Formats: sequence, C-alpha cells, structure tokens
Amino acid sequence: MESLSTALHCSGQSELRILNLTQNTLTDQGLYWLAKALQHPCCQLQSLILFDNELTAACCAGVAEALQSEGYRLTQLDRSVNELGREGVLQLCKALSKPGHPLEELSLVCCELTPLFFKELGVLLFSSGTSGQKTMSVGLNKVGDEGAKYFWVALGDKRCKLEHLAQVNESVV
Repeated sequence: MESLSTALHCSGQSELRILNLTQNTLTDQGLYWLAKALQHPCCQLQSLILFDNELTAACCAGVAEALQSEGYRLTQLDRSVNELGREGVLQLCKALSKPGHPLEELSLVCCELTPLFFKELGVLLFSSGTSGQKTMSVGLNKVGDEGAKYFWVALGDKRCKLEHLAQVNESVV
C-alpha cells in the first residue's frame, strides 16, 4: 500500500481515476497510506472502492482528513462491508458536512450502523445545503423505524440533493 500510495501522487503522472480494492486485506495501516495519497494535490483518483477490506473505525480519521484536504477529488467512495462502527462513520460524516467537497456517491452497506448514525446522516443530507450527495447506499444496517424517520425528514427538505437512496431493510419497507 505504501508503494501504491507513492504511485498515486508521484509528480501527478498517474492517470488512475478508479481504484477497486474489493476483498483485499488492506487493514487500517494500509488505508493510512492510501489516505495520505488522497490528500496529495497530484492524486487524480475519482472513485475508490474499499468493499470488504477488514477495515475498522481506526482508519476513518485518515480518510476523513483526506476528505477535507484541498487536493481531494473523489466523487465516489464505497466503504461497504467493513466494521467502521459509529465513531468511524461519524468522522466521515463530519468531513462530508464541510462545504466544497466533491463526493457525490457514498456506499456504507453492511457497516453495522445503528439508528443514531442515521440521525447524523440525516443532518448531513440537508444541513445548510452543503452536501453534494446524489447517491447513497446504506442497506443491510440496523436502520429501524427511528433511523428511517431521519432520512424521511432529510429527503423532505428542499436543500437535500439526494437523487438515489438504496435502502434495503425489512424494518423500513
């Protein structure tokens, strides 16, 4: 991961725009290196798929920092099937609530999210109209009726830019 990180930002020569690391054992340390690359102004990556990489909340701080950096260009981020937990995902939400980030698609399917997280996510979707989120996937989490109501409130707000919500949960349907 350290070598990949170097290649992604090495003098802006990399043309790589989409990086799919599905089911690779990255660990939190591996993602640390990748987050460093994302913060570099020469990194051209636009889509990062980190599906089922054995990641935990510990790696979210670095990614949140990357989301707030000036060189950040990602428009799609998939962190599905990782044990990010409430703390980790809340760090991501706080970073995404800052104005000016380009992220449009976020996937957090099967990340052990609870209704309290969905309250924070609901705030992210419409607070001050700063979120550019157009697509969100949050299925296979413990949303429940309480968590779903935060989504409905957010979706009813005219500032919410969300166009596609993938929510697969029996308790909400």
